[in-house]
Amino acid sequence: MQGGFTLLEVGSVSMKNTKNILTKNILDTCIGGLSFWLLGYGFAYGETTVFIGASKFALTTYAESNANFEGREYDGKEYASFFFQFAIASTAVTIVSGALAERCKVSACFLYSAVMYTFVLSSSCPLGMVRWLGFSLS
Repeated sequence: MQGGFTLLEVGSVSMKNTKNILTKNILDTCIGGLSFWLLGYGFAYGETTVFIGASKFALTTYAESNANFEGREYDGKEYASFFFQFAIASTAVTIVSGALAERCKVSACFLYSAVMYTFVLSSSCPLGMVRWLGFSLS
């Protein structure tokens, strides 16, 4: 989907800004991926607090608990879930970044991307809303 949105953005900007849009979309995904990995996934799917999660930052809790397999079969569900949620977040950020094309500075776009991946998308996920409404997940 990233490629399709990139081509859509390139088609809607002037020719002189094509390289800038291509670079912005690649760096947008990289910066967003790091911020979602470092904080966003933990906020969305970490252990329960009132509104946001308080564990699984940088997937460390999961990696540490599975360091010694002790005969257990490793299936990688947590990493698959992370990748799927990252793809959803990436799509949402790219849609808005297309509206920002040629309208703001690149640094503001990257700041928007980091904030969106880290706080907005992770707090508005279904688990975050369920926690906020006071329901138990167990």
